[in-house]
Amino acid sequence: MGSFLDAAIQPQETIDRYRLEELVGTGGMSQVFRAWDTTLDREVAVKLLHPHLAAKEESRRRLAREARAVARLHHPNILEIYDFSGDQAPKAYIVTEYIRGQTLRRFADEVGFGLPNLGALAGHSLASALEHAHAIGIVHRDVKPENVMVREDGVLKLMDFGIARILDQGERMTMTGTLVGSPAHMAPEIIEGKEADARSDVFSLGTMLYWLCTGALPFSAANTTAVLKRILDGAYEDPRALCPAISDSLCAVLCEALERDPARRLPTARAMRERIEAALLEDGIERPAEELRRFFADPAGRRAEERRRQIERLGIAASAALAAGQRVRALSAVNRLLALEPESALAREILKKVAGRRRVRRVALGVAVASALVGAGLGLSRLPQRARRPETSRAEPLPVAAASRPAPVSTPAALAAAGPHDTAPAKPHALPLSAKRWRTGWGVHELARPLAVSPAPAPAAPPGRLHLFVQPYADVLVDGSRRASGVPTLDLELPAGTHELRLVHPDCEPLERPVTIPAAGEASLRVRLTPKPALLEIRGAPPDAEVMVDGEFRGTVAQSAREPFRVPMGETPARTVTVRVVKPGWAEVVREVPIRANQRVTVDAPLVRR
Repeated sequence: MGSFLDAAIQPQETIDRYRLEELVGTGGMSQVFRAWDTTLDREVAVKLLHPHLAAKEESRRRLAREARAVARLHHPNILEIYDFSGDQAPKAYIVTEYIRGQTLRRFADEVGFGLPNLGALAGHSLASALEHAHAIGIVHRDVKPENVMVREDGVLKLMDFGIARILDQGERMTMTGTLVGSPAHMAPEIIEGKEADARSDVFSLGTMLYWLCTGALPFSAANTTAVLKRILDGAYEDPRALCPAISDSLCAVLCEALERDPARRLPTARAMRERIEAALLEDGIERPAEELRRFFADPAGRRAEERRRQIERLGIAASAALAAGQRVRALSAVNRLLALEPESALAREILKKVAGRRRVRRVALGVAVASALVGAGLGLSRLPQRARRPETSRAEPLPVAAASRPAPVSTPAALAAAGPHDTAPAKPHALPLSAKRWRTGWGVHELARPLAVSPAPAPAAPPGRLHLFVQPYADVLVDGSRRASGVPTLDLELPAGTHELRLVHPDCEPLERPVTIPAAGEASLRVRLTPKPALLEIRGAPPDAEVMVDGEFRGTVAQSAREPFRVPMGETPARTVTVRVVKPGWAEVVREVPIRANQRVTVDAPLVRR
């Protein structure tokens, strides 16, 4: 073949302390081996730069620089870096944790997510990973499904942070003439040769989220040049056209992440993660990471379960919106419901009710117009001649923005027909015959049948106020509708009666409770949210070493790697715990470890034999 791959290292060779055991992948920049760390007795992955890159001193220096930076990342959804070759090593490599699993691309091709909110769970985890990296100034630059691993336990791992930066601008083409990186996921500013920043990662993640939710890429074409042109033009199809089951909130996240101009794009990965979280919350999904692990454990079962749950939830939401007169919201829920269950009897019944209400509103508006014109004594001669139509024509009903009910007709003919004593309003009455046909400048209008007019409803009770004090700050939802985001105090005017209050903070357990608002009165509520547990993982010690946290046995080092220990926070969002790692025949390690609510902490505890 005569390429640089002929000189690639083969399995069973040893580089420094790493014994290469199996070649597991080859790319345009490197080979990846499953290897064994002979010093710490653990399985690792070794990524070796191809010889033509490692031969360049500048490439080796960049590799070392990027490895030092990326080694600062400690997040449950980011591949951990253990070691690297150094600036002057003849062979340039990075050593990482070894992931048993498959790429996200392969999982999606072979299994798939099936529902947009299940795909959004993966997008949420990846946004969280990027949020952590961007917070310490590290940009990925090549976010794509091939750079995400699905671990066997259902945890996503984002790989290859900073690898694209190792190449010179002139080395962005491989020996086969293709771009390093996936064109379908490139941000437009990268295509234009500008420096990537955090917003570039947001765009790339937006293309992935679109793909996860709809099953299609936003920018696809017959060749690379056409793909890049579509990205630069910002030309993609509305995701709801591809997948009607996607919510409006999730669609809005996609569109803002895929903005052509970085200044108009979602500004940070944190903002994207929070927006995805809010969209999932609207669909009743509160713990995205746990739900994602449940899905990966049983994709078919979880997909069927979530479909049933969403069908039920959307049916309830559509019925409630229709009852409240929120026709647009009802139709949106019905549209999603029909995408999940095309033969839904409930959806079709709601559509009939919406159509029926529109017909009633059209008739009601016609009656109101007739009453006003007849009561004012207006005739056809007083309207502009240009507005006249032939008597034989029938005008279309006027559009109406909101339902209206006509007042009783008070023309002289109507009063005469009613009689001097026929004034009791309790009994509904039909409109008089003289109002059933009338002429206006818009044509001749007729009612198919008399319209009954019911007595006016009793006046509603005056609203009350809710004074809310929450610690720490939280998003506030009342009856499922978001009323504020990230506030410690809130003063709301609400209709009298009982409402469902929900308080959400990313690092606290959500709180739900009913609250009763008195008519023309006030209610006060003070709430302290409970912090979520911290997650604790121990590394560097033998797998069977035991771990104590504040004197309580929590499990072994291997158990903490499979599932980090959940450490309760009590009432405070941050505190310090004492971690003790012991094994007979080894010198124990004791660490004072600061922890925070809902944050993962990795403790290095290298034990030494006595």
